[in-house]
Amino acid sequence: MGAPELLALSLVLSVIVSALALAVGAGIERASGDPRLRDRFWGAALLLAALPPLATAILLMTPAPVREMVIPMAVTAPATTAPLVAATSAAPTFTITPAQIALIVLALAAGLSALRLIALAVRSARLARLLREGSPAGEEVRARVGSIAQDLRVKAPATVISANATEALLSGLGRTRLILAEALAADPAPAVIAHELAHLKRRDHRGLWLEEALACLLAINPLVPALRARRDAAREEACDALALN
Repeated sequence: MGAPELLALSLVLSVIVSALALAVGAGIERASGDPRLRDRFWGAALLLAALPPLATAILLMTPAPVREMVIPMAVTAPATTAPLVAATSAAPTFTITPAQIALIVLALAAGLSALRLIALAVRSARLARLLREGSPAGEEVRARVGSIAQDLRVKAPATVISANATEALLSGLGRTRLILAEALAADPAPAVIAHELAHLKRRDHRGLWLEEALACLLAINPLVPALRARRDAAREEACDALALN
């Protein structure tokens, strides 16, 4: 089995793993009311779904071991005259080989991954525009954010007020910034700020980039959106629980 067939097979295994994870996760959600447990499970399920293609890619990049071969001396045999056999013409047939099917699957996967990357780039550009067009928060808002951050034992992020934002969100792989909608800036609700700072304490704003990378890699997997939806819901519940403690 060649490299294309192995990679295509790993994508099929990813779908099977995702289906099993959804089935097990549904049982965990019925049995447990702990949002942190559900959050950890759905995060692990995303990583497990990406394991087959990642492991296959690493395996294919690993150099094959070199084996020594001993070539025996050729023994010449007396020449014989083979009888002539009349060639018969056969009608050509069109068949699709497993290698061709694998190449089609990989081409489709690459195209869907490219579309996913383009969508991610568009969303990143919109977020960057919100940061550019935003203005620093006033002293009262900064004091409220600092007080809640102290309660949650995290470093208070820089706060930006944006007229184009519709909700509060965190941004930044390096320097973290809290973006508040202009409508909320006049009297920001402590629960909203505490929820976003709970994301900061859990480092969700950075973990989301890993999830986006996995979603791009597994864009051909139709069950990945369901896994991410379950993870998003569990993550939000876990942040609510952390903010209320």
